[in-house]
Amino acid sequence: MAEKKKVEESFEDKEKRLDEIIAKLENGTDLSLKETSLLYAEGKKLLAELEKELSSLKDLVTNEIVSDK
Repeated sequence: MAEKKKVEESFEDKEKRLDEIIAKLENGTDLSLKETSLLYAEGKKLLAELEKELSSLKDLVTNEIVSDK
């Protein structure tokens, strides 16, 4: 049995997927309640991941600036 490696998505990939989800939810005409709910949950998860990554990068940059002084 072949093992599937979990490939981590890049920040840009996550951002693109979030944009797709937002567009689908804004249009929403062909979505069932279940599909809407699933997309919302996925979008909320992606947003949290993106915010966490940005916060980590902000801390890294801030620490670099402080350590250079």
